[in-house]
Amino acid sequence: STIFYCKQAYELGKSLKLKKNLSKPVSFIGLASAYKGDYKTSFDYHQEAIRIASEQKDSTQLGFCYNNFGRLFFEQGDLTRAYNNFIKANEVFEKTNEDIGKAYVARSLSNLFRSQGDYVKALKMSRQAFRLREKIGDPRQLISALTELGLVYGEVEQKDSANLCFKLADSLAYSIHDVISLAELKIGWAEFMS
Repeated sequence: STIFYCKQAYELGKSLKLKKNLSKPVSFIGLASAYKGDYKTSFDYHQEAIRIASEQKDSTQLGFCYNNFGRLFFEQGDLTRAYNNFIKANEVFEKTNEDIGKAYVARSLSNLFRSQGDYVKALKMSRQAFRLREKIGDPRQLISALTELGLVYGEVEQKDSANLCFKLADSLAYSIHDVISLAELKIGWAEFMS
């Protein structure tokens, strides 16, 4: 359904001659294609999203396109290309001072560093993502950042800090009645406790 609706959104955006954001549904089609395991199609859509964002001079979406493209490479184990795309995304978001984008890139880099066993860098990126999401103030993003930070603290054997992050995320999820975030948090907390 993501692909179906994103294709409709893209066609509608083209017919309305949108000057920005036209790459967004194309990038989401790339993500959805990767989730389906169709990496060739995903690759093509991500490249097209980057082309459209560049053509529209849509810096914010260009940053998200690079980050999403990096996620594709990360999922395929191509850490060099993943890293290069995350850095491109970060450069765009630094220039535009886009905190939401910077937080996404920090989380992507944290995951990449965790996969390499570089927990010092992973912790630095997770802390950065948390600070940015705390500044933004969206509770769901903050729950996600706290959960991620708790997992990284767990990997560097800082159990008290990890538990504190999980407890804060748990309280926040209960306070806004976010059962999906609560379920994801409980899975992460259980992994930490095992």
